[in-house]
Amino acid sequence: MKIIDVDAHFMEPLTWLDDINQPLADTLDNRLPPAQGAEFIFGEVLANMPDDLHDRVIGSLDGRQGLIAQLMNGSRRELMAKIESGELPFASIMYQKGAYDVADRLEVIEASGIDMQILNPTVALGTLQRVRRFAPDLYADVVRSYNDWATQTLAGHTDRLVPIAAMTFADPDWAVAELRRTRDLGCRGYLLPLYPEAGKALAHEDNEPIWAASVELGMVPIVHVAGGSVQFDPLWCATGREDEGRAAFHMASSLNAQIPQIPLSNLVVNGVLDRHPDLKVLCSEFGLSWVPGWLEKLGPSGIGFLMPWPYRPPREIVTEQIRFSPLRGQVVCPLLDDLGPQSVLFASDYPHPEGSANAVEDFRPELDAAGTSSEVVEAFYGANAVELFKLAS
Repeated sequence: MKIIDVDAHFMEPLTWLDDINQPLADTLDNRLPPAQGAEFIFGEVLANMPDDLHDRVIGSLDGRQGLIAQLMNGSRRELMAKIESGELPFASIMYQKGAYDVADRLEVIEASGIDMQILNPTVALGTLQRVRRFAPDLYADVVRSYNDWATQTLAGHTDRLVPIAAMTFADPDWAVAELRRTRDLGCRGYLLPLYPEAGKALAHEDNEPIWAASVELGMVPIVHVAGGSVQFDPLWCATGREDEGRAAFHMASSLNAQIPQIPLSNLVVNGVLDRHPDLKVLCSEFGLSWVPGWLEKLGPSGIGFLMPWPYRPPREIVTEQIRFSPLRGQVVCPLLDDLGPQSVLFASDYPHPEGSANAVEDFRPELDAAGTSSEVVEAFYGANAVELFKLAS
């Protein structure tokens, strides 16, 4: 049985952009404001807070968020030296064996029984989020630089370690060209932008060539947890209590299902997936329990019956064209039973702390207890990924 991990990660060195494009890194140092750890969990909410509430929330966050800010604002080379020497234990947890060293990662997956890993970014996502907010004119340059770094790092090893490209839809022609370039360099998918770009939704008619190219090239759009942040009225954080920051952090975390629901709904209700029936989307690291309730509300059931539905039924579209991957400890069998064995794919999230180097075994107790057939087990661990990413079986 081939085991394919559809959501593992680079933990890029803090110097990744310096190493691939020093002039761009220097430009960003001069252009971007000091970073705040909280902005990666509820950045849009934070950005829209009144100044006094913003200062109170940031001021009440605990030391871990302060350490994240330190890592993002200090001398990158000095901080990496401290991380690699073990002087920053919290940060060192993230930099487990094989975080960005290819030889070490191959040893990790060999020991784990994994045949192939799909590698999404981590540190680079923070850079991309900040550039999108504060220097959007440089966003495409940073996207291309990350793709250069990832594909150069994995060159010669993409039979087992597959890079996932960053992407922007601001210029559809540029996006199609970048899809072609990165596919030639070994990528099998790309991070789907989770915000409207250039004043246009994902489903805007100008983006049709991107979906066509995605199908033609076998490049899978990936909706990933760190590609966006929740949005709600920031005054929900204005409690006047001493722990406004902690509460805001947990409130945002509890609402993270809205991050995939919005772009996926945009693709379904506007017919993108209906017009491109061979286009399949992977949704990673948001859990699985929110999916049935979201699907129930898509239409035309519930209140949706009040409006005409011009496409294939939403359940049919989601069942055939959207795939989901869980984190360890999350229950997978109910969604397998609900949407079918093709819908859920194995993932480790290594080397993140919530991930696991033993993920292959982590899911077996539930599958065994449910009496899952060998065919469904094989689909979960690898066959679904072979079909999704058009891999050699």
